[in-house]
Amino acid sequence: MLLIDIVYVVLLFITLIAWWKTSLAGRRNVLVALSIATFIAIGYGYTIHRWQLVPGLAIVALLWLFFLVRSLRALSDDLPWLSGSILTITALVPAFLIYTFPVRPLPAPTGDAAVGVVEFELVDEGRKGLLGVAADQPRRLLVRAWYPASDVSGTEVRPYFTPAESSTTATGPGSIVGLPFYFTHVGNALTNSHVMAKPAADLGKLPVVIYSHGYTSFAGQNTVFMEALASHGYLVFSVHHTGDGSAAVMPNGDVIPMAPEILESFSEEIDPNEPNPFEALVTGDTFEIRRQGNIDTYYSETKTQTRLRLLSGDIWVTDREFVQEKLAEGDVPEAVQHIVSLGDYTRTGEMGMSFGGTTSASLCMTNKRCAAAINLDGGDYHYNTFNRHLPVPFLMVYSDMDGLASALTDGRKTTGYGFNAFSYERHETMGLRDDVHRVMISDVTHIGISDFNWFVRRPFRDALLGVIDAEDILQIQNDLVLGFFDTYLRNQASDFPTGVVAKHAGLLREYDISEALREDWISRNPEDTNVRVMMETSAGDIELAIYPERAPVSANNFLAYVDGGHYTNTSLYRVTRIGEGASRISVVQGGRAGDAMAGPADEVANSYALLPPISHETTETTGIDNERGTIAYARFDPGTAGSEFFFNVHDNPGLNSGNTNNGRDGHGYATFGRIIRGLKVLEAIQLMPAERATSIELLQGQLLTDPVVIERVYRIDN
Repeated sequence: MLLIDIVYVVLLFITLIAWWKTSLAGRRNVLVALSIATFIAIGYGYTIHRWQLVPGLAIVALLWLFFLVRSLRALSDDLPWLSGSILTITALVPAFLIYTFPVRPLPAPTGDAAVGVVEFELVDEGRKGLLGVAADQPRRLLVRAWYPASDVSGTEVRPYFTPAESSTTATGPGSIVGLPFYFTHVGNALTNSHVMAKPAADLGKLPVVIYSHGYTSFAGQNTVFMEALASHGYLVFSVHHTGDGSAAVMPNGDVIPMAPEILESFSEEIDPNEPNPFEALVTGDTFEIRRQGNIDTYYSETKTQTRLRLLSGDIWVTDREFVQEKLAEGDVPEAVQHIVSLGDYTRTGEMGMSFGGTTSASLCMTNKRCAAAINLDGGDYHYNTFNRHLPVPFLMVYSDMDGLASALTDGRKTTGYGFNAFSYERHETMGLRDDVHRVMISDVTHIGISDFNWFVRRPFRDALLGVIDAEDILQIQNDLVLGFFDTYLRNQASDFPTGVVAKHAGLLREYDISEALREDWISRNPEDTNVRVMMETSAGDIELAIYPERAPVSANNFLAYVDGGHYTNTSLYRVTRIGEGASRISVVQGGRAGDAMAGPADEVANSYALLPPISHETTETTGIDNERGTIAYARFDPGTAGSEFFFNVHDNPGLNSGNTNNGRDGHGYATFGRIIRGLKVLEAIQLMPAERATSIELLQGQLLTDPVVIERVYRIDN
């Protein structure tokens, strides 16, 4: 509670006593003085955005009204039952608001280190005129960093909102519901972060996590778990996406406002007679209904929410890529270079809430630095994650889906499924990975997955944030985020998420429909029946789904080599990178022919193949393009494929059937499987030195100096 809250409540209490105590000497003068003091307290509270005091003006007005009324008639020593009752009831309103909207310091982080915080600006001169600024203005991004600190003596503790932010940034979330002042009082709360504190020493390179807030929100939306991560030795950056976020107060004092068209889009009325595909996605009785609802939602919102779907999505991903590169290069303001240099940017954790969550997942589909990703209740706004494997460990956190369904319908509940169950994994291999996790938090709304619960009590909290206790939701967020990144960014052994779910039993559950969804899909699409294969290499494991129904000749030949143990102690020996030399493709090639690739060219045939060559299958036949994460056969002429295969590290459309450009024969290269897990391993292999000598001109600069050993390849039971 703030000092002004205490003063205000004491003034109200004394005022009520003086009003009821009619025998008090000098009562009128006391009440006049109290009313003036109360008015001054309210005025001061207003200047610091303690709007909960403002209804107390009614007390002052009533006092003077009663003074006037009583002065028109003889004063009585009788107890003022009517006026006293009115004043007492009126006084309860601001007192109730002070209690309901508490101002209290954020809960202390649980790590050993103190927390430092700093803000800086990054400017992308290559992108101009975006999201509400003039056409000649570059993209300006506010970045806030939290880090483990050693010496915090003499430093300032950062408030949740600075005074400038309380008047600007803090009004964003409430503006969406027409109450811009709703969270402005939070600026009076203190965080646990010390501005420009001295960084902790001797911690080595710190693991890095980069965060994006929700649409119309702000960089500090989840400060509690930012501080928790920093206290446990992480370097955390939050990107404020200017224009689409709340007003951003830049370090030089400039304010970049939220683009006005955002609020206009939220105020547009929805035609109740138009079908809502999102309702089908959340409440549909079958997987097929929900899947179609997912697709229909995307296309519907592409037409109605063009900014969100067609503009903001790409801009936010590019924002994150830009910030990530600038941090990795150390191209930041000089004042923060010593802090930024603490981080290890070769493997970053990426996370976000709502639109920031879907941004993080979309980024990690292709970003080479991303090593693990978290989406806190974000949808599929980018849509490149639909029916696609995310190549990194992933955590999807859902708010209470029953509450969402009830709000969308006549009170119906969901069937227990999240709104993007069809993303981040392919339908036919859903649930086969052990590093993709989906959890659901009970009794919390979408916006409740934030710090806001800490500053609102029931009953005002319930509809907007959920009925979950503030301590519970903040602790759940901390445990999920820290447990996930400890496991997949620091590679610490853990029982994540089982241990976290058990700790919060009744409020948190693992959301697992993967087996049912997978079986349902394959029952209706038998061509997607697949066989799981594990390839253990000296660089890491690669898990594959092989499709004997789509590519019977190619798949069964590969499985014959696998079952015969013929890939044991072979190698991944060749890499190509688009743009290097004459290469137009991005692959990692392997099999039994590693030694033969040294040449001469006329001896590189299928002498290393143990089984007869196979007939050619086109990509048109298999329905699997040479896209990122697929496996295909290497060959000479069509019909010569045998034991050698390659992985498409990036999309290689030139290898599909029908392409006759650049001397291609038009038959393409036969695809027969997809990577379930291990694309990051292949990305790392592709970057290895390739300077092995060869007499074959085509392979110059493509043979790995030290081939990666394929130690064993075997089937896994589905």
